[in-house]
Order: sequence, then C-alpha cells, then structure tokens
Amino acid sequence: MSPRKNSQLAKAVIMKASANVLEIIASEKFAQIILEQAANAIIICDNNGTIIRASERANNLVGTDMQGLSFDSVFEQFYPVLVTGNPAHQEISRKPVCLAVLYRNEIHPGSVIALIKNGQAKRSFVINFSLLSQERATVGYSISFTDITNQQKAEEALAKAKDELEIKVKERTRELALANEQLKQYSHRSIQIHEEERKRVAYELREELAQTLAAVKLEAELMTKKADALVTNVNAHVDNIKKMVGTAVYEARTFSNELRPSVLENLGLFEALGEMIRETNKNGELGTVLKMNGVKRRLPDEIETALFRITQEAMNNIRRHSGATKAKVTVGFLETGIKLTIIDNGKGFDTESKTEQTLKSTYGLISMKERMHQIGGEFKIKSEIRKGTTITVTVPLRSN
Repeated sequence: MSPRKNSQLAKAVIMKASANVLEIIASEKFAQIILEQAANAIIICDNNGTIIRASERANNLVGTDMQGLSFDSVFEQFYPVLVTGNPAHQEISRKPVCLAVLYRNEIHPGSVIALIKNGQAKRSFVINFSLLSQERATVGYSISFTDITNQQKAEEALAKAKDELEIKVKERTRELALANEQLKQYSHRSIQIHEEERKRVAYELREELAQTLAAVKLEAELMTKKADALVTNVNAHVDNIKKMVGTAVYEARTFSNELRPSVLENLGLFEALGEMIRETNKNGELGTVLKMNGVKRRLPDEIETALFRITQEAMNNIRRHSGATKAKVTVGFLETGIKLTIIDNGKGFDTESKTEQTLKSTYGLISMKERMHQIGGEFKIKSEIRKGTTITVTVPLRSN
C-alpha cells in the first residue's frame, strides 16, 4: 500500500476515533445534565455496589461526594418506614437500606425511608430502585430519592388537627346533649314550680283569706239574728269584725309581697333584700348578713327584679341543700353596673359533676343563669366540696 493511502487510512481512523470520543463526551455531559436537573436525588451504582455517579441533590443528601464510595456504607443511616394507619406515629425498621434488600424487592418501589440521626428521624424520602441492563445483562443499579419531609409534616399536622377536631366535636356534642337535658329538666321543673305556686296561692286564699272573710260574714249574721241583744254586745261584735278584717288585710298583703314585694317597687333592691334576709334569719338556723359597696341607687325594674329573684333562689338553696350556718350577701353599686355576691359556708358541691343527682339539685342555678342571660348579665359559681359556695352575678349598665 502506498504511503499516500496509508496516510489517508490513518487520518480516517483518527477522525472516527475522535467522533466516538466526542460522542462519549457528549453523552456524559447529557447524562450529567439529566442528573442535575432531575427533581429527585439520583444515584448510579455498578454491579459491585460502588457509586459511579451521583447528582448534586444526592451528594447534599448525605453531605459528601459519594462517587467511588460503597452504597451500603453511605446509606447505613437510612431505614425503611413500616406502614401504619396513622402518619403521626411512624414505626422504623431495624434493618438499614442496602442494595441486597433493594435487589430482593424487600423494599418495594415507592416505599418510604427515613434518615435517622441520634435515634431520631430527620427527613423522609420515597425510594425507587431499578436495574440498568445492556444486551440483557445487568450492568448496574439506579436509585432515586424523593424528599417528602414537608409533605409528611403536613399530613401529620392534618391528622393531628383531625384528631383534635374529632375530640372537640365529641366534647361539644356531649355538652350540647347535657345542655339539652338540662333545658328539658329546667322546662319541666319550671312548669312544676309554676303549678306548685298556683296551688299554694289557691290554698292560702282558700284556707286563710277565705276563712277569715267567712268568719266576718258569720259575725255579721250573728249580729242580725241577735238584734235584741245587739245593744249590749255591739262593741264586742264590732271589735271581732275589726280584728278579722285586719287579719284578712294582713294576709292579703302577705300574699302580695310573696308574689311581688311592694318594698322592691317602692324603695328598691337593697331594702327589699334587707327585708328578705330579716325574714330568713327569724328561725335562727341560718345567720345571713347584708353588705353594700358603692353609692346606693335605683336600677331598671327588670334588673332589680332579676337580682332579687336570684338572691331569693340562692337563699332557698342555701337553706334546703347546703347545710350552711352562715351566709353573706353583698351588693356592689359600681360605676359601670352592679355586682351581687352570695357566699355560704355550706357543704358545697362539684360544679363539674354530670350526675343525675347533681342535675336535680341545680335547677335553681339554671334559673339564675337564665335570668342573667335575659338581662345581659354574667353568672359565675365557684364551689368545692366542704368549702362552701360563692355565686357572683354582674350586670353592666348602659351610660344612658
């Protein structure tokens, strides 16, 4: 072969070799571009488990350049996360991630793994594993990691919020059921109280006032039938009639005061409470004192009535249920409203109790709360077993 032909052949070989080299370089750069622009952390290993290529995200994942290192040694701090029903309570496998486990498909594609440091999970990833083949022969492995830490935290927060919401819904449902039961009991008890009051008033009118008036009528009839002796006994008959009429008037006023105290209308709340407490103290079983703070003044009728009835109900509860020997009623005339405080040294009770016995013994409290609600006031009760009870009601007053 001539020297010229040898030269041309050599040149052709060199050009082909150069093209192959350029193609290889181009493919290398293209592969690197793909690795760096991928959203996941990607690692390429050979058949021996040595890392021959890793994306920048993968290197940042472990904090070092992994090329040339063993996959198993680099990822010995990564552990599979066992599947649980609650994302807020993860269970971590005791076996770390390794190529053998991935190859045997013990970690399924799409499984979650966790980076464990100092016994705590720092970040979570979804792992995917695939074989790299050439001419039907395995030449390496590709492993990708997708960071789902933020997503997992969001899911955990959502699960926690859901649990808290379910608890609140159950508590609210229980409270509404209790309130509904109390309302039913209060409505039933209110009807009973009204009916009992009607019976009492009817009985008093029939047995007391009616009998007195009947006696007046009988006395007058006797005076008519005994006309002959009337001249000598007229003074005695008139005195009897006066006494009976006076008794009837007294009884009528008593009934009226029990239904609506005239002192409340004429003199106001503080004087009406004073009269109530004097009557309460007469039997000597309970000693109650009345105190006043601020400058006494008249209040709107509905507020005076509500506070009077609340005190009346509280005193009834103290006498009937508390076993108290002492009580104190304080009326505070404030610039912005009025404050009423009722304290006793009785046996007290558990305000959080939901038993049927407690419900039955708190009808008066429900009535007080309802009265405060109607006039825009605030009702508070503090009680402890063997430490007595304190009731505080506050009613704001408008400036006008």
